[in-house]
Amino acid sequence: MRPQFSAARSPALIASIVAVALLLSQAAPGLATNFGAGGGVMFANGAAHSFIYVGLTTNYQIASDTARTDDLNPTDINTSMNASHDAADVAVYDEDRGDVGYYGIYTCIAAANATTCNHAHVVFNLWAGLGLTAAKRISNTCHEFGHSVGLRHDNTRPTCMHDDALFPTNYTDHDRIHINGKY
Repeated sequence: MRPQFSAARSPALIASIVAVALLLSQAAPGLATNFGAGGGVMFANGAAHSFIYVGLTTNYQIASDTARTDDLNPTDINTSMNASHDAADVAVYDEDRGDVGYYGIYTCIAAANATTCNHAHVVFNLWAGLGLTAAKRISNTCHEFGHSVGLRHDNTRPTCMHDDALFPTNYTDHDRIHINGKY
């Protein structure tokens, strides 16, 4: 005779099954196709992520503040402003770079190792951004700041990480899960 299973007799078994189910339902940060070092994108050097704005126009200062506070700060990344260019994790500029084919660009200036950036520059191209709406500037800023924490382009979801950089003004839950899983 085969004994019948009784939940009342096996609370430890039920707890184990629930724990395994929860573990399997969590997204694995390392498996995200749009997350991680590679393709010119590197991880930030920690969850404390400081910025300095260098001569930003008012429009890009507003967009940068919005992207920092509305997109990065709700994750495990904590952003702040830094008065020292050398001590800041990300220096943000805007300048007229002409018709070079981009609205903004992220570049790691000082790497800690092959996957981690200690100091990056984000430059917004005023020539390309001429006439952008406030929402498109925020999307562009969200996009470049996403690169500074390890997000790569993602054309499969409605995220500011879409490679045209003028898509939605925020990260998806998928992006946030991966940021939080790393930091």
